[in-house]
Amino acid sequence: MVALISVFLFSGCYLLTKEKLHFSSSDQDALFSKNYRPNIDNKIETDGYYLYNETDTSSGRRYCDFFVLYEDGTCATFDLKSQYWDQLGKTVKNFSSMIFYWNKYFNFYSGGIYKINGDTLIVDMFYDDNLKNVELVKRKYLIKNKTTLKQISAKYITCDSTYYRRANRTYRFVKSEPMPNYCGSRIKGKKWLWQNETDWKVYKNEEEIYRQNFYKKDIQ
Repeated sequence: MVALISVFLFSGCYLLTKEKLHFSSSDQDALFSKNYRPNIDNKIETDGYYLYNETDTSSGRRYCDFFVLYEDGTCATFDLKSQYWDQLGKTVKNFSSMIFYWNKYFNFYSGGIYKINGDTLIVDMFYDDNLKNVELVKRKYLIKNKTTLKQISAKYITCDSTYYRRANRTYRFVKSEPMPNYCGSRIKGKKWLWQNETDWKVYKNEEEIYRQNFYKKDIQ
């Protein structure tokens, strides 16, 4: 069986010396703040990850996509170490050790924020090509129940164009522990993802403490 893993990375348009956002503030559905807690009504799970996992019966190819939602509103994806891909979908108790870290971050090129509006989960996922181009994918999911999400649409705002895609993917929750610290999301440290500079500075101090203690606890 051939495994095909979905990785949402976009090619850069051109090299810039200053970060360029290919979206406007009006495109963002949510911003971080000190007291931001979108899951206050306990509609989704946060002690594991949501997984789309299907196999094409004709080709034998496996299609996977997964993400985790944190209580503080962070939405994150991970790169798993190659030897652990076959553990996707299984409940494990060493999840943090399965993750490949880039300079102490578990998602160096992507990360985002979510909000909940009724029975709809809205995720803003940002992609940084490491050439200072930042693009946005906005996905909407129907919350069927706490453990089942159905993706219903996606809007892509890239350096080349803006376009939409409908999707019919069902994501199911997989309980796993321990989940990595949310400070491992590099994108969350971007100032433009925060409502005010004061809260952003508080978070950056928290992030720095996390990075200093990284080898002491997060990958043990």
